[in-house]
Amino acid sequence: SSGAEREALMWLSRHPRAGTPADRLQLELFARLGRHDMGRAAKVVYRMLDAGDGKLDARSIGRLLSALPRERYWRTLAHVMADKRLFPQIRGRLFGMTRSESWPTRWRAVDVIEKARDADASLARSAALVVDLQRAEVCYQRRDAVVRLGKVGHPSALAALEAERKQPGGLCMGGAVDEAIALIKKKKAGGRRR
Repeated sequence: SSGAEREALMWLSRHPRAGTPADRLQLELFARLGRHDMGRAAKVVYRMLDAGDGKLDARSIGRLLSALPRERYWRTLAHVMADKRLFPQIRGRLFGMTRSESWPTRWRAVDVIEKARDADASLARSAALVVDLQRAEVCYQRRDAVVRLGKVGHPSALAALEAERKQPGGLCMGGAVDEAIALIKKKKAGGRRR
């Protein structure tokens, strides 16, 4: 077996539930990460969260990912956060955005900002700000997240900003959403020219 699969089997030997569908998903996640197949690893994380067997909750996946080298751990989280199909469904379960305080220490978006020290750093910052935007309960917090999204400028934020523009009560934004969208599109166009 590959090194990643051996690593997975070692992990499973320390957390015995051998042979369950949950374990097979864990094994697949390690194999994907071992091959640096980040996009598919993100999808495996979502399948784990969505397995619905009562065992694969966000905390157990957090422990599993914590067994990885730190750079790979944060890179994987950045990919999970940025995947447009996955993020809206898992943000509450994986990133502690519900009001439940079931985790000893809730994961915060700022952790991803501080620790994604790789090529995906701007993507991770942008995804973290989308978390802030969708968590915000008062207008000034939403506006602050929108302004910062424009400054970070990662194209992955455009979908969230377009959705925010359609929200009722958008007047309190004072044009911030349109400005942020224009900034990101300008940076995106500049990147293509280079």
